[in-house]
Amino acid sequence: MENSVIEQGYDDELSKKASLQERHYKLLRDLQEMCSELPLIFQQKLSYELLTDLANSLLDKTVFDIVKGLRDIQVMTEKNLLEKRMKLINSHKTQKEQVLKRHKESLTNELLVHPQNATILRAKQEKEMEDLAKFQEDEVNRLDMKIVMELDQIVSIQQVTMQKVGVPGFIVSNQP
Repeated sequence: MENSVIEQGYDDELSKKASLQERHYKLLRDLQEMCSELPLIFQQKLSYELLTDLANSLLDKTVFDIVKGLRDIQVMTEKNLLEKRMKLINSHKTQKEQVLKRHKESLTNELLVHPQNATILRAKQEKEMEDLAKFQEDEVNRLDMKIVMELDQIVSIQQVTMQKVGVPGFIVSNQP
């Protein structure tokens, strides 16, 4: 009876190894397929050895959990950054509408009181609108730069995390 328990344990161990090997081959095939869809310049950088090492690291469920956590953080951050940008754009739209309304009221009043000054007022209003548009464009550009820097920081954190976990091919880099 003791031999059958040992044999059963041995069979279970062989079964686990075979299952793990099968999973490794599937992961490797999937990685090779994904790699084949990349532009040739990137395919050349992904050797068979690197793909094999990646498949090995993916056998550990912890790596999947870490990637999921990193992805969740990235998605949440991207959503917040988009909301900030949209809030700024909507604020700009409201500002522009208010200025246009004020301009219309001023021009209507000027036409009633001093019609001869209407042309000068229109020119001032056009200049004010141009200045506002330039200011708003600069403000969006500054925010976009902050967003890019924040996203770069997230990528750096992801790279450091993946490198520390031991995922092959991950190094900290500021190049795309």
